[in-house]
Amino acid sequence: MELIFIAVISVVAVGFFLLYQRLSALSKPNDDSALKMLNENFNARMKEIGQKFNEQTQQMNFRLKE
Repeated sequence: MELIFIAVISVVAVGFFLLYQRLSALSKPNDDSALKMLNENFNARMKEIGQKFNEQTQQMNFRLKE
């Protein structure tokens, strides 16, 4: 009786462990794609800020020369 109980507990524990590994493996590509999307969005925003900064600098230089 104890041997069957230990065997059942072991099978359940291994099952949960394998399920956890599968779920972890499935979530990693989503995390990578989300990180990639955030990185692309960040780079696009930084480019916009740089362009606006350059435009403002050129306008100020033009006004100072007048």
